[in-house]
Order: sequence, then C-alpha cells, then structure tokens
Amino acid sequence: MIEPLFDRVLLVPVQTPVTSSGIYIPKEAAERSQFMTVVAIGAGVADPAFKIGDKVVVSKYAGTEVIESGKKYYVLNQYDILAISEENK
Repeated sequence: MIEPLFDRVLLVPVQTPVTSSGIYIPKEAAERSQFMTVVAIGAGVADPAFKIGDKVVVSKYAGTEVIESGKKYYVLNQYDILAISEENK
C-alpha cells in the first residue's frame, strides 16, 4: 500500500451512488467526487482533525491521482481537506 510522507494524506474516492437497478447516476459519475475516505495519514500531519476511516470533503481538483493494483487513490496536502462529513458523527 502507498504510505504518504510529510504532511500528505492518502484518500480513496467515495463510491458513486448507484440506483436500485444498478445504474450509475450520470452527473456524479462524470465529475470527480469531492467526498473521499481517509486511508492513511503522513507522519508530518500535526494534530489532525480527521482520522483514518473518516469521510471528508476535499478541494475540487486538489491532489495527485495514483493507481495501484487497479485501485484509484489520491495523495493530498492536509490543508486540501476542507471538512469532515456528518456521517462520521
């Protein structure tokens, strides 16, 4: 697995919602999700307000996309995380 360095955070996009018949919702499928799940936190992130497993809101085009073993990840600076989702509370 990828381990973020310094003040970076590793995230995975939250899955695009699917209708009950199994069809992806086109508007959300066409755009990059701003909701992501924290997978790993770099050692340089001082006193984070989020933890591994939290669903967070990120800047629209922040970070670097990385594909490892067919799975899409994003590496972002901790300051690109804008909010924590209410689903975590």
